Amino acid sequence: MSLLSFLLLIYFLPTLMAVVRRHVATDAIFITNLLLGWTVFFWIWMLFEGLFGHTRQRLPC
Repeated sequence: MSLLSFLLLIYFLPTLMAVVRRHVATDAIFITNLLLGWTVFFWIWMLFEGLFGHTRQRLPC
């Protein structure tokens, strides 16, 4: 079962990166990753978008 968990983690890595970075289009990255992430092209595209795309401004505390 741990292999399946590891594969799911790798598959949804672009989405996780977008969530952690507070990307403005996290929902779109998730949907694209879910539906088209099995293709290497879209998976890499979503990974780069999650890592280097626009983020929301953080409010000062």
